Amino acid sequence: MPQDDEQENLIQRISASAPFLVAPKQIELLKFLFRNKDKGLMAKEIEELHYRYPPTSSQHNPAHTRERIADLKERLRKYEKLAPNERLKCEPVSTRGDGFKLEFRSINRTATELFWLPHLELPEHILVVGNT
Repeated sequence: MPQDDEQENLIQRISASAPFLVAPKQIELLKFLFRNKDKGLMAKEIEELHYRYPPTSSQHNPAHTRERIADLKERLRKYEKLAPNERLKCEPVSTRGDGFKLEFRSINRTATELFWLPHLELPEHILVVGNT
C-alpha cells in the first residue's frame, strides 16, 4: 500500500491539473474523501459532513452526492490520461452497505501501453491500413 505522503502528493498533483482547476468543488470533495479515506461514507453522511446539509434540509439529497462522485471519477480518469507516467491512481469506490471510500492503487504500465496511450485518446482519428 502506498505511503500517506505519496498519496497526499498525488492528491496535490491531481488538484493542480487541468480537469480540476475548473472545478474547485470537486477538489474539495476529493480532499474530503482523502481525509476520510479509512472509513466508508454513505452518500447521506457525505451530504451531512461535507456539504453540511442537515437531514431535514430541502438541499439534503444523497442522489446529488452520488452524481458528484460520478463526476469526480470521470475527472480522475481524465487526469490519468494526462499523466501517463503516474505510478499511483486513486478512485472513489463503493460497495453496497459500506459507502464510498477513496482507494489507492499502483499503476504498472507496460512500454506498449505507454506507446499507444496518446494514440487512443482520440479514437476517431485512428486509421488502420493493411494490404490484401
